[in-house]
Amino acid sequence: MKYFLLLILSCILFTAHAQKRTYLDKKLNPTADSLTARYYLVTKPVNEDQVIKQMFLRSGRLISEEALNPRNNTRNGIWNEWNEATGKRRLEANYKSGKLNGSFRTYFKNGKVRREDLYKRGKLISGKCFTKTGKDTTYYAFETPPVFPGGNQEFFTYLKTNLKKLAKKEAYIMKKASGRTVVKFMVERDGSVSDAKIIKSVNKRLDNEVLKIVKQMPRWEPGKQEGVAVKVLFTLPIRFN
Repeated sequence: MKYFLLLILSCILFTAHAQKRTYLDKKLNPTADSLTARYYLVTKPVNEDQVIKQMFLRSGRLISEEALNPRNNTRNGIWNEWNEATGKRRLEANYKSGKLNGSFRTYFKNGKVRREDLYKRGKLISGKCFTKTGKDTTYYAFETPPVFPGGNQEFFTYLKTNLKKLAKKEAYIMKKASGRTVVKFMVERDGSVSDAKIIKSVNKRLDNEVLKIVKQMPRWEPGKQEGVAVKVLFTLPIRFN
């Protein structure tokens, strides 16, 4: 399973009142067609404070499971993953109230331990990384997010500058517009932006302009997982008032 799937798995809506099965395509979009689905997600209520979400290949093989608090959809308990191709364990961790707590291990495809970290309430206490042959190596963070050229401040400046231009271009519409437009986009492994889509609309014309702003972004420094560039999904809200 592609690594970026980790970053969007916990965002899928679920119901905590009864076990629920949701079929998903290869991009984790819900689909009604169980025959062409790549995965299916099963949500099992445990108690008022915890549900277990398990993702399976359509063949029935478990590839991930995580415990969540249904009130705020944050991890609260186990998080386990298995390699989609080999079936071997890829990751095992524990969370408490949305923060890593306890042992956090990842594995290479050959089954060897890749990292062994220890967390307490989200704070890294100690950590080790290993080579594929089991030897110690330089420690590196498990995940690093994508970075806009120049950092967050430059990202906000880019948005502010382009939204000011939009306000002048569409002054009449902007005066009447009120609410929040939400756009979703992917930062690819090479840092380019793709798959920009409006998921909440205020005005169709403004939607198109927001999409242009997103699509014209310069290349980001890509996000990484285990030191390897990965796709990362972003959700960006823009308020008009």
